[in-house]
Amino acid sequence: MKKDQLKTNIEKAAEAHAKETLGEKQESEFKTASKAIKDDFKTGAIWMYNFLKYNTNHG
Repeated sequence: MKKDQLKTNIEKAAEAHAKETLGEKQESEFKTASKAIKDDFKTGAIWMYNFLKYNTNHG
């Protein structure tokens, strides 16, 4: 998967996760909470991707 496509997929998943966590109405009202949830999700997803990539190629 290309880096741009991976980034797009993670962004979409983070958006869906924030909406699921807060609910659509609150997600649009509480921008700071929404951003924090999205940022945490993206950080975790990128960490997991790199962890699996490293362990698959070197493990």
